[in-house]
Amino acid sequence: MRSEGFSIGVPPSWTALSADERPTQEEIEEELGDNAKLRPYLEAIAGEDSLVKFMALDPESDPELPTNLNVVVDTPPADVTREQYFDVSREQLALLVPGGDVESEEVSLPAGEAMRFSYEHSETGFPVTVLQYILFEGGTGYTLTYTTLPDELARRTDAFESSARSFTITSR
Repeated sequence: MRSEGFSIGVPPSWTALSADERPTQEEIEEELGDNAKLRPYLEAIAGEDSLVKFMALDPESDPELPTNLNVVVDTPPADVTREQYFDVSREQLALLVPGGDVESEEVSLPAGEAMRFSYEHSETGFPVTVLQYILFEGGTGYTLTYTTLPDELARRTDAFESSARSFTITSR
């Protein structure tokens, strides 16, 4: 992922896909096999204009919702500050999770100061839990989103946090 300006670690058993290796529609169909539920994940990274630059899925997780990570890279206008970027992120989450309980806290990661959000939603038709880290360094926003089923969160939190701590920003 050095071409996208970052590197990140995930558990070795996970399947990782970077924007450097964007799948074609034919590769998506081949990869899907019998599991059409993976389509949204593969298509999210497939487009040339996609903000999703990295995705990793745990192939051993529930096929209804594979435990996953996606990394979005965003370049807002040049005059945006870290505080403004974090404020907009909070506002967007309030819209995405209306009436939801979004927990947030500022955390220090090796890559920089970040906002850590934790919430549940049912946009998929069933409840999912999200752990999200948002960083803003060097005029670029990075959003690391870990998603799993609610009953999986306790056993996956350490892996998610370890992955987030492994996130490093490289030159773009």
